[in-house]
Formats: sequence, C-alpha cells, structure tokens
Amino acid sequence: MVRLLACLSHVFTVARLDWGLPLLNPVESIRKPKVTNARARRPSKEELSQVLANITNKELRLFVLLATETAMRRSELFQLRWEDVDLVRGYVYLRDTKNGEARVVVTSNAALEYFAQLIPKSEGRVFRFKHVDTPSKAFARAVKLSRTQYVGECGEKGVEPRVCHLTNLRLHDMRHEATSAFLKRGCLFQRSLQSQVIKRWLCWLDTRI
Repeated sequence: MVRLLACLSHVFTVARLDWGLPLLNPVESIRKPKVTNARARRPSKEELSQVLANITNKELRLFVLLATETAMRRSELFQLRWEDVDLVRGYVYLRDTKNGEARVVVTSNAALEYFAQLIPKSEGRVFRFKHVDTPSKAFARAVKLSRTQYVGECGEKGVEPRVCHLTNLRLHDMRHEATSAFLKRGCLFQRSLQSQVIKRWLCWLDTRI
C-alpha cells in the first residue's frame, strides 16, 4: 500500500512540475500505514536437513549449524575468535555486536560439539573463509538445489510440490529458529520476564521477529 501511494504521489508531482498542471497532491494528506519488514520465517526440520545435505563444505555447514543453535548473527560468527570461546565453561563472549553492546552467549551441548569439530585453537578466527557473505551464498545455493531436488522428487511421485517448501528461506532465518528452540528448551518464564531474557540474550531492541 505504501509503495502504491508513493507511486500515485509521484504522478501528481510530475503532472504539476513537468506538465504545468495546477493540481494539488491529495496523497500528501493521507496518513501512510506503518511499514514493517519483520520476518517470521522458520525452517522445518525437513527443510533444514535437506539444505544441510547440500552444503558440502564442512566449515560452512558447521557455520549454519552454529547459527541455528546459538542465534548468533552472521557477522558475529564470522568475526568470532577462539580467544572468546570457552569450551570448558560453555560460553561465547561477543565483543562487537550489531547494537554495540557486548554480550555472553551460553552454548548448548550441541553447539560445543560443533565447535569441537572445527578443531579449536588458542587464538585466531574460528572460521577461515575471508568474506562475511560466503555462508549466505552457500546457504542460498543449497536452498535452490534442495528446492530443485524436491520438485523433481514430487514429479517422480506424481504429487504437487508444496509452494512454501524450501522457498523464501535465508540464513538469517536460522536466528529465528534458534530463538524458538531456546524457548522450547524449558525456558518458559512469565511473559514479561521472557521478553527481557530474549532481548538480553540476543541483544535485540525489539523482540518481534
């Protein structure tokens, strides 16, 4: 709706400035609806399994698994250093986050296993690839390939592919999945306290995803 109103407003502006028509712009007096870009997409277990199967690089696959398990942002995982990973006490210290606040991420047993597979060192970056968008590109390729395979399998079985299966799925959505998993692991606080815990854990300004 907002884009439609902007387009209509532009028509009146062009007519007045370029064509010299004595017109008022009625769109200027219309209250625009609030725009929200929040995503709530979460992968199903089946989708995640299919995507991971098509990420052949072990390091990139572990990156996605850690994003799913810890709710850490892509940039946070990319910049993560071994000096800030405590596998004994089970936490990760994030010095530089999107919101400018340092925070501690308590890791699950699964996350500790993923870190162990990366062969821990005394110092240096955890992940060796050089570009922050490398995991996103690998994830997008895996989603596309998984969707193609899924559609092919449906064709062989003579069934209609589900429109939403393996579509509109991004690496950042793993953060939503991790948040939901966090709540399912018995962290059922009162609603007000639950909101504060999530905001503190994820360093969010808003708990809406």
